[in-house]
Amino acid sequence: MSDDGAPIGVNPKTAPQMKMNFANMLNNPQKTSPSLFLNFEEVEVAGKLLLHVYIPVSSQIQSCSGRIYDRNESGDFDITNSTELIAHLSVRKSNRFTEREVFPYATLDDLRLDLVPRVKRMAVGRVPNHPWKDMTDMELFKSAGLYESDKRTGKEGCKCL
Repeated sequence: MSDDGAPIGVNPKTAPQMKMNFANMLNNPQKTSPSLFLNFEEVEVAGKLLLHVYIPVSSQIQSCSGRIYDRNESGDFDITNSTELIAHLSVRKSNRFTEREVFPYATLDDLRLDLVPRVKRMAVGRVPNHPWKDMTDMELFKSAGLYESDKRTGKEGCKCL
């Protein structure tokens, strides 16, 4: 952006190389860890080519060049050397994401139970003595981590819909 807020854009001839360089950086474990897999979108605004990439919020703590940063308002703060700040970041992330959350009001009726026999056949097709072969649906869901008890809250239910 220029000082007046108008888009400057990128040279359409260099856009493919820019996208490749950016993707390589995000997938270089010496630069970014864990790797980020992102999609670029080319957008034209006011006759200028812009590269748009959406970076979703992650449940994982990312590092850049071996450093850990935490965003606060409009600033990025290096918290690498503070185990306390890293612990706070981890707690904030674990409380925000639902992959660890038990949904007690979601029941097995909310799942596609008609797919369970197919899943079992696929598992047994790859590994003839697969443990899912003789499990009940509930045993399979618990084994796959789709149904659990949250020891902290005492809630029991589906974890993933």
